[in-house]
Amino acid sequence: MKKILSIISAAILAISLAACGSQPTLVGKWSYKANPGTVIESTYYYEFDSNNKYTLSEYASDYSHVDTGTYTIHDNQLKFFPDNMHAAKSEFYFELKDNNTLVLDDDHGNVVEFKRDK
Repeated sequence: MKKILSIISAAILAISLAACGSQPTLVGKWSYKANPGTVIESTYYYEFDSNNKYTLSEYASDYSHVDTGTYTIHDNQLKFFPDNMHAAKSEFYFELKDNNTLVLDDDHGNVVEFKRDK
């Protein structure tokens, strides 16, 4: 009986670890460069943590801005809830390509690809 319980426990653990290992994650830092090589070039960074908190940083030659807040994921929708009450909530459809490219698509057809920073 103990041997059977051990085998079942090991199988459950193996399945759980395999499932966890195969799930892509947003946790980490992502970057996107807008208008590269132009006067209005800017770089955006999203950093997602495992507690559903995010930081969005924007840097341009004469401007920088940082937003923080929380995010939720449901199916392929990513929703942002900024800490700043004056900032607008936003929602995107998202796709993770090869776990290194984060594609964000809004309701207006704007598509942006962030790359995972290593």
